[in-house]
Amino acid sequence: MKKILLIFIFSLFLVSLYAQGRDVHELKRWCAGLSAGIVPIPPNALSLQPSIEFFITPQVSLLNEIALQLGKNNHADSFAINKKFFKYKTELRYYFSSGKIVTPYTAFQFAIAKRQFTIAKHGHFYENTFNDSAYYFDKATVNSPFTVYAAQFGLTFSIIKSLSFDFYAGAGYRLTDTEYSETENLQKGSRPSGLFYIKPVSSYYYSGKRTALQLNLGGRLFYHF
Repeated sequence: MKKILLIFIFSLFLVSLYAQGRDVHELKRWCAGLSAGIVPIPPNALSLQPSIEFFITPQVSLLNEIALQLGKNNHADSFAINKKFFKYKTELRYYFSSGKIVTPYTAFQFAIAKRQFTIAKHGHFYENTFNDSAYYFDKATVNSPFTVYAAQFGLTFSIIKSLSFDFYAGAGYRLTDTEYSETENLQKGSRPSGLFYIKPVSSYYYSGKRTALQLNLGGRLFYHF
């Protein structure tokens, strides 16, 4: 992950040098974006996602976005407390022939996220997806960062001269590395019983490294300047 970040930072440096050597009106095209997302920590509150897009050429751009959690919800009756979440995402985009109203594009996305919280009530987790045994605890701290690689397709819709709406969808895979620590009354037992019991989908329920399908769908509002 550190190597990828270094490569990305170096790429940004090369892009800035390239842009400085070209005509300002030709290449200095910027867009500021804003969208809402979901924080992948119970109870899945909203996040604010500001972004900035830089056009290297009229058809190639680099989008950078961060996700900031809203409402930490540290009430005593909450399932998760002491929540910490931060996500950074970057996209390399290629825009097809521009239309007056709609412009399609394709993109490659890379994202990294820090996710940590405390479960202050009785809970459980699994060692892996296929093991029927579970670990039960009265309290635990969950550290579950993840990395996402995805291919995307999107459409930008022109609203007025300086405003546009970006709609996108994509698929890829997510790498999660979850660790449970500071556990209280940790015990190993059988998975929760019940005829219709289904194992949780959320990756933080599984200790260790896990790879899963990642599906993206959303939209953002852009201001061009």
